Amino acid sequence: MINIFTKKGAGPAKVTASTGYGTYGTSVSQASLFGSTEGDKSISYSVSATAENSAGFNTIAPNSPYKKSYNTTNNIGYTKTGGAAQVSQEWAKGQSVGAQVYASRNNNQYPVYGPGKVLGNQINEVSTLALYSKNQITDIWNSNLQIAQSYDSGQAIYPSQTPASWYPAGNPLTNTKQNIYTWQNDINVGSDLLQILGERRTVSMYATGTNTLNLSQDTNSVAAAYQLKRGSNLANFSLRNDNITGYGSQNTGGASYGYFFTKELRVNANYGTGFKAPSFYELYYPNYGVATIKPEKSQNTEAGIHYETLAYDIHFVVYNNTITNLIQYTNLGCPVGFSMGCASNVASAKISGASLGGVGRLGDFTLKGSFDQQNPVDQSTGYVLAKRAKQFGNVSVEYKKNAVAVGAEGTFQAQRNDYGNSGTMNGYGIANLYGSYDFEKDWSLFARWNNIFNKNYQLSYGYVTPGSNVFVGIRYAMK
Repeated sequence: MINIFTKKGAGPAKVTASTGYGTYGTSVSQASLFGSTEGDKSISYSVSATAENSAGFNTIAPNSPYKKSYNTTNNIGYTKTGGAAQVSQEWAKGQSVGAQVYASRNNNQYPVYGPGKVLGNQINEVSTLALYSKNQITDIWNSNLQIAQSYDSGQAIYPSQTPASWYPAGNPLTNTKQNIYTWQNDINVGSDLLQILGERRTVSMYATGTNTLNLSQDTNSVAAAYQLKRGSNLANFSLRNDNITGYGSQNTGGASYGYFFTKELRVNANYGTGFKAPSFYELYYPNYGVATIKPEKSQNTEAGIHYETLAYDIHFVVYNNTITNLIQYTNLGCPVGFSMGCASNVASAKISGASLGGVGRLGDFTLKGSFDQQNPVDQSTGYVLAKRAKQFGNVSVEYKKNAVAVGAEGTFQAQRNDYGNSGTMNGYGIANLYGSYDFEKDWSLFARWNNIFNKNYQLSYGYVTPGSNVFVGIRYAMK
C-alpha cells in the first residue's frame, strides 16, 4: 500500500509556512493549507509545497583513490521541489472516500569520472496518485480499498565535453511505472484482531543507454496477521505469499510473543523471515545494475526486556539476523565501464548484537540515549560488512518550557571499512545544537548548528560529509 504523508485537515482552514537559510547557501521554504468543512458529510483537505536549494560543497576527499579523475574544486549542489495534496469525505458514519497526490523533482550535481573532471546532473522525478475507500462493513469489520499509480523517472546528464568513449550510452534515461491495487480487511475477534490483505502490483520499466530495455514484472500477494491479547499475554502471528514474475511463489512469515510481569515491566521475543527481489534499478539501471543479482532471503530473531514508567524508560534488546545474498552497492568486481560502482550480492551475511536504550524525564528536561554493540560479518570472507560499525550510539538532552525549546545531541560510530575490507574509515563523534523560540502567537524562530566541532568524518570511503554548518529560519503556524 502506498502512503503519502500529508497533514489531514480538521476544523477551520489553517496555514503554516516556514523559510530558512544556512551554510553552503542552503535555503528551505515550505507552506501548507489544511482544514475541513463543517456539518455532516464534511470534506477534509490539505495541500503543501516545499522548495530546497543548496550550493553544496565538494564531496571528493583527499583519500579518494580516484581523485585524479574527479573534479575536486567545484561545489556540488542540488535543488529539490515537491508538493502534496489530499482530500477526503466521510459520506456516512464509518464510510469515507479520498484521494492523495504527491510529486517531487530533484536535480543533484555529481562529479563525473573521467579525464574532463566535470560535473554532471542526476535528475529524478517522482509522482503518485492514490484513491481509497475506507468502510466500516459491520461493527467488527473495517475495509480499506486503495488503487494507486506512481511514476519514477531518472536521467543522468553528462556535460557536452565528456568524452563519448567514456560514456558511450549518452544520457541514459529510466522510466518506471507502478500500479498497485490493495484491499485490507481488519476484523475484531473479541479483544483480538485479524488482518487479511490482498495486493496486486505491476511494474514496468523503460530504459535507454548502451541497450534499450522494456521490462515488466507482476507481484500478486496475500497476507494474514492475527494479534492476540489474553491478560498479560500478547502475541502476533503472520503469513505472507508473494508470487513474483521471475521468482515464483515466495512464503514469509513471523511470530512474536510478549508478556507483562507488571504494568511497567514486559519481555518480548520475535522471529520472522523475509524475501526481497532485486529491483529493476539493481538489475538493469545503466552503468549500475547487474542482471545476475540474486534475491535476498533473511531470518530475523529478537528478544528484549523493557521497563517503562512516567519518569524513565529502559530497553535492552538482543538480535540475530542472517541474510542470504544481501544486496548492496560495491565498487569491486563491477563490469567494465561501471565507473561509479554497481549492485552486488553478499553470499551469506550475519548481523548479531545487543542494543541498550533509555529515556529520562526530569521536569522540563528530556534525556535520551542508546548504544549498540554488534557483529556485522560477511560469513563467506570473515570481513566486517561494508560501512557497518561494530559500535554506534547517540545521546541527547532537551529543555522545553513555555516559549523556549533548546537541545543538544551527539552521535558516534566506531571504525568501518569499505567494500572488500578496504578503505578504513575512522570512528567519529559529532555534536549538534538546536533551539526554537515562540516570540508571538503563531510565530517562532528556529535554529540548528550541526557538527559544531567541525569534525572531519566519512560515511563512504573517499567522500567527505558536511563540516560545521548552521541553519536558521522563521515559522508561522496558525493555532
